[in-house]
Amino acid sequence: GASDAATRLVVAFAFGVGILVLAYGFAHISGAQINCAVTLALIVGGELGPIQGALNVVFQLLGSVLGACFLCIVFPCEVDMTGSLGTNVVNDAYGYASAFFGELFGTFLLCYTVFETAVNPKANVGVNYGISIGFAVFLAHLILLPIDGCSINPTRSFGPALV
Repeated sequence: GASDAATRLVVAFAFGVGILVLAYGFAHISGAQINCAVTLALIVGGELGPIQGALNVVFQLLGSVLGACFLCIVFPCEVDMTGSLGTNVVNDAYGYASAFFGELFGTFLLCYTVFETAVNPKANVGVNYGISIGFAVFLAHLILLPIDGCSINPTRSFGPALV
């Protein structure tokens, strides 16, 4: 896993850039909704209907399971450095309360960034919304990797936990 500072920085950056790429690659198709927490925030915020939101969550979960299956093929168990396809595990040194509140903060940071850069018509970032969203994911991972492996996306955690 990401136990030392250098590895943590690389892993956090990889997640942030990965989300940045997905945001730009899929925003024009589906709004790049790959996170059920963001989807729920969009429903609660009145930006997405509940039926469409529910369908999005079903396919997000399916995508998570298929992604975990793909990881099993690419990274066989004997070479998977996480030993669990990146399944989140709470570090005993921090405990469940730290993990819960850290995940709550990281998820809020991501949802707030999505709303203020990609959804809010008053946003002045234009096509640069993906950079802001990617950096929000990077920051959350930088903080949460040693605590619980960082999820901030329940759908991302679902697939590896199931597979």
